[in-house]
Amino acid sequence: MKNNLTDSIYKAWRTGILPLVTALLLLTGCEMDSDMNLPLNVDSNKYTLTSDAGSTQVRIYSTGEWSVRLSEDVEWASINRLNGSGNTPVLFKYGANYGVPRTVDIIFTRGGLEQAVRMTQEGEDPILSLEESRIEIFSNPWDLRIGLDNNLREDYKQIRDTIVYSVIPDEDDDETPEPDEEWIENLAVGTDAVTFSTLKNNSPRKRQAAITLTYIDAKEKKHAVTLTVTQATEEACMTFTPYRAKTTRKATTIKAELKHNLGSLLGKVVCTPTYEGASADWIENITLEDKVLSFDVKENDSEGPRSASIAFSLPGTAGELTPAAPFVVEQTYEADYRTLIKGESGQVVINNPEASFEGIVISDKDNANVETTPNTARNATDYTVNAKTAYVQMLDGSYGYRLQFDAADDNTLKRYSQVKISLNGVTLTKEADPERYTLSGLTAANIVSQTPGTASDLIRKEKSIGQLTDEDIYTYVSLREVEFALPDGSYTNVNEGYFGTANHTSCVPRTLCDKDGGAISMLVNNKTPWRRDGSGMPKGKGTLSGVIVHDLQPRYGYTNEGYIGRYSVRVLEKEEIDLAASESSSNRQTLVEWNWNNAEVRTNADGTIAPDRGNGSLWCTDPAAKYLLDNEYNGLTTSAGLNSKNALKFENTYWWDFAENTGYAVALKFSTEGAGANLSLNFTNSQGNAGGTSIYGPVYWQVEYSTDGVNFTVLPESGFCCRPFVYWQGAGGKDLSYCAVPGYADRVFILPDALRNRPEVTLLIKARSTQCIASNTATVDQGDTGTITSDMAANKRSPMRFGTIAVKSNK
Repeated sequence: MKNNLTDSIYKAWRTGILPLVTALLLLTGCEMDSDMNLPLNVDSNKYTLTSDAGSTQVRIYSTGEWSVRLSEDVEWASINRLNGSGNTPVLFKYGANYGVPRTVDIIFTRGGLEQAVRMTQEGEDPILSLEESRIEIFSNPWDLRIGLDNNLREDYKQIRDTIVYSVIPDEDDDETPEPDEEWIENLAVGTDAVTFSTLKNNSPRKRQAAITLTYIDAKEKKHAVTLTVTQATEEACMTFTPYRAKTTRKATTIKAELKHNLGSLLGKVVCTPTYEGASADWIENITLEDKVLSFDVKENDSEGPRSASIAFSLPGTAGELTPAAPFVVEQTYEADYRTLIKGESGQVVINNPEASFEGIVISDKDNANVETTPNTARNATDYTVNAKTAYVQMLDGSYGYRLQFDAADDNTLKRYSQVKISLNGVTLTKEADPERYTLSGLTAANIVSQTPGTASDLIRKEKSIGQLTDEDIYTYVSLREVEFALPDGSYTNVNEGYFGTANHTSCVPRTLCDKDGGAISMLVNNKTPWRRDGSGMPKGKGTLSGVIVHDLQPRYGYTNEGYIGRYSVRVLEKEEIDLAASESSSNRQTLVEWNWNNAEVRTNADGTIAPDRGNGSLWCTDPAAKYLLDNEYNGLTTSAGLNSKNALKFENTYWWDFAENTGYAVALKFSTEGAGANLSLNFTNSQGNAGGTSIYGPVYWQVEYSTDGVNFTVLPESGFCCRPFVYWQGAGGKDLSYCAVPGYADRVFILPDALRNRPEVTLLIKARSTQCIASNTATVDQGDTGTITSDMAANKRSPMRFGTIAVKSNK
């Protein structure tokens, strides 16, 4: 009550009586009587100053002597006096403020009275943040430094800290355990970092400490930031897969999968190579990323094998940790026997008892999808070729060989094993375009050693389709961001009567594509157990891994020789097809598609065939042609592979306009508005009625395009061969044609970018010549020597069949 009363008297004196007395003094010139005592008072207890340098007067009201001081010594402010009397003002000077708001009090005292005037200078908004908000640390005791970003300058000393401890319970804990100790020590806040030490975690559970830093600014606003430290129960650890590497003499980059519990301390690990023997400094650019150990190995010019090890240490203020055993590197010094053949192609027998090479087996002796098995007769296949073939890539994955053993029993090579192969007496064959190498004439005796391995021992190469080179042939490659161009049915959409239960045809290519416009065939043999297991094909994108090969498939090829592309891929296990099941993950979008999977033909008002997805028209340019539904072989199992009305065929045409000497075509018209990059025409097709007569249709076809429906341009590299369906001929099918196909072939053509975003585009799938197969018993060499004529019997005319026709683009 006394203080309130005194304040009221002070206020009345200052606002009422004091001004009146001052006025009277001015008028009369008289002096105030010394017995009249004025209390200590000021104009205001708070001043707010700009951030610029300056000064201001602070006035005191008193009838006696008084003293004045700053509440603390600061460099940025000063006052011009330490004492005074009466109403003498105090000059407060201050420097420019380039930091956060700051404050200091001016303290006036007279006897037992005191007045404080707070001087607050404006500045930048305070910044207080840590370079990490959460860290995980191993169980070992350790000193840590976390960067601190702030603009507090000397005010950093005003930061206060608190620590809250907790225990992370196990799944079988009924209650959360209480913290058993304060395990953060020596916590200190500096100008640019917070440092502290952890004690060793001897408990069976993880534990956490929440370190909160708090700063209250000059305006009494609170700023806080928290660092959560989680301490594991395991000691500092790094593991590598594989944990050692063996590579060829060539310069290469080695990568190993890394797992660790070091968190951000991984960047402080010191990697030190140690070399055995005289050869040194051949390992460089060692880097540890979050999940990968990587380093470069120089070419081995030491004229002998060499080895080294990379040690890992984590230095600290109290010593260092060794989080991992050394990574061992071995580099061989074998000859590159490919250089024995100087020309583009050729063959040489290696007669050298010392000749050998080491590598990793990427095939398996018991796998049914290693090699295409050839026909020994029209209805007979030599399956031993698959069993006698193996693929071995160099230790660093740089290149590989195809191995052909004399007998299936000689091939004992198991997948992922590391082998040493003697080349004495072995024939080396070099083939061109693409360049590839085969070692033949091998027996079991050529396998000098074989050490079992796992998939983790394999140096993996991950590429897009367009990045493949001839060096990748006969090596294991993971193709990224790929998807099936026509993901309908199973991996082998074939008539099982000619494929699975007979020996007529042994391999089917299915086309993969990517968003860059790349395409590659995946080869699937008829003895592959997962080819038609009921699960169907994935419709999304992903990574597909297998052995890169070059293969000819005369029944399916784009040329008479069976060319299906420079590279193909053989997948040995279904799990290596790591593609998303749903089309929603695809990089591609479908603009228009005809598939007839509902076993019906939908028509437009003009009589053309309407698509099942999108808008467009489909027709045959021969007015005499007719269309009807027919068999497709896109069932999901070997016992239910036939769908009787899921395909469309155009018949009653020779596919040739003899008067104009040009081919007839299947035409499709659609819009490409909204199309993305890499517009493509994808379709599956074949011809014939699966009989020995209706097989004389054009073998050679091409794609043409137009934006006005009148003027057409041939699409470059769009030529392809279309073979007739397989059929039985003669007793036991012994006269069956080598050229016939057991199902529909995939076709993918990238269209010109100029066709995008057009209101109307017309494509023609058009016969290119009158060439047809020679006869129903034609060999591959004789396959295309026949000719369609205008007087050919009507029952010999071959229908053209389609399972799916689609136009797609990138999303």
